[in-house]
Amino acid sequence: MDLAELEITKTIFELLPGFVTAWIFYGLTAHPRPSQFERVIQALIFTIFTEVVVIIIKGALHTAGSWWSLGIWSLNVDLVWKVSVSMIIGLLFAWLANNNKLHTLLRPTFTRQTSYPSEWFSAFSERRLFIYLHLTSGRTLYAWPEEWPNEPGKGHFRLSNAVWILEDNEREPLLDSECILVPASLVEIVQFEKSEAQSAS
Repeated sequence: MDLAELEITKTIFELLPGFVTAWIFYGLTAHPRPSQFERVIQALIFTIFTEVVVIIIKGALHTAGSWWSLGIWSLNVDLVWKVSVSMIIGLLFAWLANNNKLHTLLRPTFTRQTSYPSEWFSAFSERRLFIYLHLTSGRTLYAWPEEWPNEPGKGHFRLSNAVWILEDNEREPLLDSECILVPASLVEIVQFEKSEAQSAS
């Protein structure tokens, strides 16, 4: 292994906590994975967060070591702490992104954005309601969305309690189906049913 390969390997190892955090974040959220260059930048940022937290933990443990011995801070201990902290940071960021907590707190003073990757994803995440799917064929389905695509036009809707809405507004239940899959590419409009609170007002 030449010097260049050693340097690349060393750099990847140093950025390992950031890559772990990014891997957890993108594995648990619907955010699209960025380009390779952006991933490296994100790994660098996450690694800085991890390093700061580990430095604080190391200082606290050294201070506690004045009263009782906790062992030696070796390279293996350092690696375990970095990977553990990076996993916690990844889970924290994923939780914030999936629940829109941070942006809700900062809105509208600092931002008008949400934590969700798109308006499509935001609509489904914030509304647990029955939906009408107006299909490109002209037909309409009324159902409960158990799962939905992360973005329009791709993937499938998994629906339960599905009912066809007929032209005379009559309803034809799909009694023999526990659930059905509808390709998102066949959906023209998604309409959310009004909640009981909205209907009352």
